[in-house]
Amino acid sequence: MSSIPSITIIGAGISGLSAAQALYKNGFTDITILEARDRIGGRINTVKKGDFKFQIEKGAQWLHGDKNNPLENVIQSNKIRKTLSGECTKFFSTNGNLTPHEQNVINKGLEYFKVLLKNVLDKEHKELPLSCDVLSYLKNEWMKIYAGHTTAEKRLLKKLFKCLHNHECLLDGCSSLAQVSLPNYNKYLELEGGNYTFDDGFAQVVNAVAEIIPSKNIQLNSVVTTIEWNIPNKSYTSESKVVVWYSLNGESHTVESDHVIVTLPLGCLKKLHETMFNPPLPKSKASVINSIGFGIVNKVILYYEEQFWEDDVKEINLLWDELEDGNKFGIQIVNFNVLQDAKSGKSYLVGWASGDNAVKLERMSDEEISNVCTDLFTKCFGKEVSNPDAIYVTRWHSDPFSLGSYSYAAVNSNAGDNTVLAEPVAGDNKEKPQILFAGEATHPTFFSTVHGAYESGKREAELIIGMGYKIPSM
Repeated sequence: MSSIPSITIIGAGISGLSAAQALYKNGFTDITILEARDRIGGRINTVKKGDFKFQIEKGAQWLHGDKNNPLENVIQSNKIRKTLSGECTKFFSTNGNLTPHEQNVINKGLEYFKVLLKNVLDKEHKELPLSCDVLSYLKNEWMKIYAGHTTAEKRLLKKLFKCLHNHECLLDGCSSLAQVSLPNYNKYLELEGGNYTFDDGFAQVVNAVAEIIPSKNIQLNSVVTTIEWNIPNKSYTSESKVVVWYSLNGESHTVESDHVIVTLPLGCLKKLHETMFNPPLPKSKASVINSIGFGIVNKVILYYEEQFWEDDVKEINLLWDELEDGNKFGIQIVNFNVLQDAKSGKSYLVGWASGDNAVKLERMSDEEISNVCTDLFTKCFGKEVSNPDAIYVTRWHSDPFSLGSYSYAAVNSNAGDNTVLAEPVAGDNKEKPQILFAGEATHPTFFSTVHGAYESGKREAELIIGMGYKIPSM
C-alpha cells in the first residue's frame, strides 16, 4: 500500500487520543478526531466546581497499580506526580459507634471475606454454566461463618456482608454481584502497586497524550449520527471509503476516510449501534455489545472546613441497617475515601454508589444529598456534624455521551466477549478493515480502567501501522 491513509477517530477520550498519538508518531497525519463533548478526555475530567477551592475528579479517580502499567511511560516521561492512597480502613455503623467486641467480630469477618474473594479469583470456574453469578457463591460460603455466633453477632455479620458486597459492586458498577459472572470474574488482571491519585489531576495524563496531536485535527461538539461502510455503488464516494455523518452546531457534516476507529463508551454502543451503523454490524459484534455489562458509578464529593474524622482514617466503610434506617430516599452510599489535595493539603471525602443506588443519586438534588450525608455522619460518629462547605455529585448515567461508567463481565457473557468487541470489521472486499474498535470495554483483561482504554487505542493504531502503508519520512 502507498500514500498516507485517512483515518477518523470517534471520541477524544484516552483511547481515541492514544490511537491518534501512536499514529502521529509513525507519520500517519491525515487524522480527524470527532468528539461530542466540548472538551477532550471523555470519562476523565478534572474540574474545579462550585465552592471547592481545589481541583476534583469528576471522572476517573485512580491509577490502578504502577507495576507494568501501560501508562507509566507517559507518567514518567512527562514527570507527572502521583500519590499513593492510604489504606487505613475503618467501619462505622448507622446505629452509632462500634464496641471493641463488635469491631473484633468485624475484623474476623473481613478476613474471612478476603479468603472467599481470593478463592473466587484463584480458582478456575470455566466448567460452570455462564448463568452462575458471584453473589450466589459468596452468600453460600458466607453462611458458614455464622456458626457459633450469637444472634447479635450474626446481625452484625449480615450488615458486614452487605457492606463488603456493595464495595465489590463498585468495582463493576453493578447493583448486585448477582449480575456478575462467576466463571469470568477472574479474567480481570489487577496490577500491583496500589491506587494512586495525580497531584495536579488526571487531566495531566490526557494532555500529555494529546500533546502531539494538532488542535485543528480535533473537532469538538461533533456528535456522530451515522457510520456508512461496505456500501457498493455509492455515487458520492469510493466503495472502499467509510463515510461518517455528524452534527456540529445544528448542521449535518460528513467526513470520508479509509479507516474509522470507534472509541465510544459501551453504554453508547448499546443504545446506538443498531441505528448508527449502516449496514448493521455483524451479529457476533452486536451480540457482545449486548452481553457485556456496563455499570454505573457515581461520586459524592464533600469538603468540610472543620474535619470531623480522625487523621489516620483513610476510608470510611458504612454498615447499613435496613434502607429506611439510613434516609428517606432509600439510597446507600457504600463508603467514603479520605483524599488530600496535594497543593493545599486540604482533606476531603469521596463517597461512592453503584448501580441502582447511583441512579437514585442522580434524581436527588445536591441539597438533599448533603442532608443525607449530614444525618449519616451524625449517626455514625455519634456527634453533631455540620453540612459540608462544598459538595459535588457526579451523574454519569444521565450523561448522553457515556450513559454509565465502565464495563464488567456480566452473567451469561463469554470470556472472549471483549476480544470479539475489539475485532475490526472489513468490507466485502476483505482488503482491509474499515472499522476498528477501541475503549476500555475492548480490553480482555484491563477492562474498566484508564490504562486498559489507553492500551486499546495503541493496539488499534498498531494494527493500521502494520498494514503496509508507505509513509514518507517526517
